[in-house]
Amino acid sequence: MGQKLTRRKALGVIGGSALSLLYPGFARAAPVIRIGYQATLASAVDVIAIEEKLYEKVGVKTTTHKFDAGRGVRDAMVAGAIDLGGMAVVPFIVGASKGEMVAVAVSSFFGATILVQVKPDSPIKRMEELRGKKIGTAVGSLTHNVLVERVAPAFGLKKGDYQVVNIGFGNLIAALTAGTVDAVTALDPYAGLAEHEKLARTLVSYEKFDLSPNMLVVRAAFLQQNENDVVAALKPWLAAAKMFRENTVRAAAILQREYERQGYKVPDAVMRQGVSRLRVAPEITPEARKYLADMANVLKSQGQIAQIPEWETRLRPDLLRRAQT
Repeated sequence: MGQKLTRRKALGVIGGSALSLLYPGFARAAPVIRIGYQATLASAVDVIAIEEKLYEKVGVKTTTHKFDAGRGVRDAMVAGAIDLGGMAVVPFIVGASKGEMVAVAVSSFFGATILVQVKPDSPIKRMEELRGKKIGTAVGSLTHNVLVERVAPAFGLKKGDYQVVNIGFGNLIAALTAGTVDAVTALDPYAGLAEHEKLARTLVSYEKFDLSPNMLVVRAAFLQQNENDVVAALKPWLAAAKMFRENTVRAAAILQREYERQGYKVPDAVMRQGVSRLRVAPEITPEARKYLADMANVLKSQGQIAQIPEWETRLRPDLLRRAQT
């Protein structure tokens, strides 16, 4: 006669999901999903989902953490402190190349929200005149990489023709105003607010040079253990994306509320302008896949990654499709 399987032994040899079959009263508690988001409009959908309490409305438990840029979200994810969050493709590719994270959707295409700006009274009128000047940008971000690889070369500026100064996104306008740098790569809503307050004048937008996708990314180890919970979290996130596309006035008001809490008085017109510059299309399309592949090749050639990510496992658009049903 076989040995009786005790509850203690069962706990030692099988997981919680299997236990629910053996013991109907035993159910694995849904995890609290730790969400990271950026302080720029690139994370607009994430902010809307949080501000409107869309996760809570469907019973998904979350905690939220704000970061200056996607690099901060990535670093927190690598450290195991964040489970789900938005970041641009450069920090994502760096993490994906090490197998530590997986992209499940595109949060936004935010190239039109990135502006190269100078002081209003600056003698610099064209990008070409930045030769020999100091440009403030967040080194290691997509914004910095695109400046060096695409925007500056379009105006005949190669590496070494200008000096890059590493400044976080939230401090770029302050550095420009103080004269620490001659130009900055500022993001909305800070860029639009600086224009409105006549603290900056725009030379060019990234829109014509780069798609600038912001990815919705999940920590690989968390996804492996909690795939159904990630799908559940994608449902309210998709509802936020739908709200953004169908009611931009409401979306702008929600985002404005968030920035007011940060201490920024962003006028209605400025926020609406920033929202209009953002494109939200969550599906990981062939266009987005090509962009990721091309950028990965650039990063590898620069020595920023040792190997190209295994895209078949680092991209999971199937999770978004499940959440859409």
